[in-house]
Amino acid sequence: MLRISGLPVIVTVILLYVGVSVRGQSLRYANETEIGTLWSGANFFSPVALTVQSFNGVQFARVMSMGLTVGVDEYFGLRIVPITLGARVILPKKRVSPYVGMEVGYGFAWFEKRTDTQWHDGGVVFNPSMGLRWKAKGKDRYLVSIGYKRQVASLHTANTILGPEAYNTEKYTLNRMAIRFGVVF
Repeated sequence: MLRISGLPVIVTVILLYVGVSVRGQSLRYANETEIGTLWSGANFFSPVALTVQSFNGVQFARVMSMGLTVGVDEYFGLRIVPITLGARVILPKKRVSPYVGMEVGYGFAWFEKRTDTQWHDGGVVFNPSMGLRWKAKGKDRYLVSIGYKRQVASLHTANTILGPEAYNTEKYTLNRMAIRFGVVF
């Protein structure tokens, strides 16, 4: 069921789509594929956690791209698949360009083993970042970014003695600093 609060977002997306298609511009595909680390002060002595993601979208102008990001994040034993909507704003320069990014979405615990007594669920993910993009020879472009990643996750533990409806839920908010290196297509 459509809520009234979502109506302005839907209208804005439709107007943007119609506005772009009416002008007859050809939109360029944008891709950023990154690999990096997730770090937390609470887990300073733990092994480095891995993050991999791919942003795929549309370049609207030289300064902005919007699209979908899919990745895999390792939170010291818990693997989350974040799927987010994101935007990148680039300040184009000749060789090195600063940029900022923002992603909001949901992280899924698809890779986690589910049993009758214990399972994980994902939750909302929020990931602002900033970094630098630079050109190498030809069309090769690279990027380095630093950002903040906030992921909500839950652990559900069922009590088999009290019955199938008796379970405990522990909710976690995972706050991490993300440092990534990637390529731009």
